[in-house]
Amino acid sequence: MLTWQAVEVMQTGPLLDNSGGLRDSIYSWPSTCAVDQEVIVAEDAGAGYDISSRTPLRKGLAALEYILYTDTLNHTCPASTDSTAGWDVRAENERLRARLAYAEAASGGIRSRAGEVVTKWTSGADNFRDELVNAGTGDSRFGSAQEAVNALSDSLFYIEKQVKDIKLAEPLGLKGNKCDQGEPACAELVESPLSERSKEHIRQNIVRFQQLLLGNAAAGDGD
Repeated sequence: MLTWQAVEVMQTGPLLDNSGGLRDSIYSWPSTCAVDQEVIVAEDAGAGYDISSRTPLRKGLAALEYILYTDTLNHTCPASTDSTAGWDVRAENERLRARLAYAEAASGGIRSRAGEVVTKWTSGADNFRDELVNAGTGDSRFGSAQEAVNALSDSLFYIEKQVKDIKLAEPLGLKGNKCDQGEPACAELVESPLSERSKEHIRQNIVRFQQLLLGNAAAGDGD
């Protein structure tokens, strides 16, 4: 997760292609009910289950985090949700086995998509690194070096829009009015309420932002 929080700051190139599909399949803040439903889908499908075809809200790092850190085996869906009816009365070992099987599938999916990110950035035909280097030529999506620089510059707004406005301002009750009436803050809106790693994630975002802005690590070692 910390490795991905560093990558998150670089919202450009392959992470934005196809409406951000590659990025979202690795990390979208999930609907926990959707993940609960997906556990059952995976169990029913058995060996034929293919997580790569499932929607982002049902997989990825945040879904895996939910499965690993939630303190209950009960589902989080409304009582009217047909697909999870009967789940809470199943034996604990059955529910745990189903969730762990899903966690294994989710981990494999993350690993596969992360490998795809690396390939699209650094190797293979038409990789993004070469497109940046060759900006202004026919071998690049960028018509000029300025366009390439602008794309990298635009990606840095992640620290403004996602980190400041969403990860910090919303839980603090400073933006969006999402807290309960009369409540000055709403801790349930932090990025990772179950693992309690939200602060570490934000720190990682800021460290990588600094590296991108300066072109090297804070110590100037070029990392």
